[in-house]
Amino acid sequence: MFNLATIYDIAKEAKVSTTTVSRALNNHSSVNHKTRKKIIELAEKHGYQPNSKAKSLATKKSWSLGVLLIDDSDSGLNHTLFANIINSISKTASKRGYELTFLSKNLARSTVSYLEHANYRGFDGVIVANTNINDPHVNELIKNVKFIACIDQNHSNAICVNYKNRDGMEMTLNHLFSKGYRNVIYIHGQLDNYVTQERLIGFKETAKELNIERKCKYIEGEYTSPQKAYDITRRIIKEGLPDAIVYSDDYCASGGLRCLREHGINVPKDVAIMGYDGVEISSLITPSLTTIYQDTDRIGEVVTENLINSIENNRSHGYIIELPVSLILGETT
Repeated sequence: MFNLATIYDIAKEAKVSTTTVSRALNNHSSVNHKTRKKIIELAEKHGYQPNSKAKSLATKKSWSLGVLLIDDSDSGLNHTLFANIINSISKTASKRGYELTFLSKNLARSTVSYLEHANYRGFDGVIVANTNINDPHVNELIKNVKFIACIDQNHSNAICVNYKNRDGMEMTLNHLFSKGYRNVIYIHGQLDNYVTQERLIGFKETAKELNIERKCKYIEGEYTSPQKAYDITRRIIKEGLPDAIVYSDDYCASGGLRCLREHGINVPKDVAIMGYDGVEISSLITPSLTTIYQDTDRIGEVVTENLINSIENNRSHGYIIELPVSLILGETT
C-alpha cells in the first residue's frame, strides 16, 4: 500500500490510463460503470486526494467559495448566530468538495476591493453574510460576481436565503398579546438594515391587526450590543415601564435583563421581555429567555447547496428562499 497515492498510482493498479482515472473521478459519462466503480474504490482505499491546482486546471474551477462576513459593529465570527451559520456553510461546502476563503480588503500587503480580491482568488461563487449590501464595495461585488448568494438580504442579482422575519415578529407580538401585554416597546436594530425593515413591517402590521398600534413604540438600537440595550433600557425605566420590551436579538435582551434586575425590576412580573435568534445564551441566562428561533444549520446548508447547484448547472439568476422561524417559550414572558 502506498501512503501518498497519485493519479499515476491509481492508474497503474487499475490498469487504465491517467485520463481514464481523471474522468472516472469527475464522473465523466465516457467511463463505464464497472471501471468507474473500480477506480473510485481504489481512490478511497488509498486515501487519494487530487492536487488542487491540477484539479482546477482540469475542470476550469477553483473548487473554492468566498465568504464575506462583516458588519457595522465588526463582530464577525464573535456573532454567535453567524458563527454557527458559517460552520454549517463550511460543512456543506466540504461535502460537495469546496473550500471556504474569507474575503477582505487585504491581499498580499495591499488594499483591494472585495471584487478585486474575489477575482484574484478565482472563486467559483461568493456568499455574503451579515453584511450591509448598501456599502458601495459590497454592492459592486454582488453586481459583478456571476454566482453569488446572500443571507437575509434582498438583491435581484443574488440567491437570497432569508429567515421569515415578518413571521417572527408576528409570532412575537401575538404571543405577548395572548399573555395580556398591550403596551410594547420594540428596541430594533439599525434602520438601514434589511432585516430590521422586514421585522418592523411584521411588527407594525401585527400591532395594527391586534388594534394596539397606538400602544406600541419603536426605538433604534444596535444588533448584538448588550451595552447599547442596557443604556436604552435604563432610559425606558426612567420614562416609565411598558408591559413588555422586545429586543433585536438575544444578546441585547441579556443586556436589558441585567439593567432591569439591577434596578430591582422583576421579569416577567413587572415587565416581560423577549429576544430574537434562539442562540445558546437564551437558555443559559436566568430567567431563561422567550425568543424566536432561527435554524442556523438549515440556512447554512440551503444557501450553500443552492449556490453550488447554481455554479454546477451554470444558472446565475437571482431568487429568494424563505425559511421558517419558531417561538421558544422561556421564563421572561
